[in-house]
Amino acid sequence: MSNNKYIIYEIGAKKKHSTKLSEILPKKGVRPMQLAAKSGVANNIISNLISGIQTNLHLDNAKKICNVLDCTLDEAFGDGKIDFKTKLLAKIESEMKALNERDAEGHLWLNKFKDVVNNLK
Repeated sequence: MSNNKYIIYEIGAKKKHSTKLSEILPKKGVRPMQLAAKSGVANNIISNLISGIQTNLHLDNAKKICNVLDCTLDEAFGDGKIDFKTKLLAKIESEMKALNERDAEGHLWLNKFKDVVNNLK
């Protein structure tokens, strides 16, 4: 099984298709070079994604970028149509990361809430 998974692609693209990174970076107060340094993704790849020159990206690199920006793959690279359930689950995950490891009660309640959200139709 190959690890070469792509989340953004367009075969034979002639025009630029920029990702949402150009919108997210200023909101998060992160510059392209900072994102490259913190994520470990090459600076030229970050620049090409922002400008739309590059339209494909390995899933591993996309995850690294999203971890630095504390956003979902869809927020950084998707079409912007994020449903409420996805937003809520992302917020729960963010809150769980922020909890102290010793805060068992906090983790318990967030996990219960996460289960409820996952069972929504």
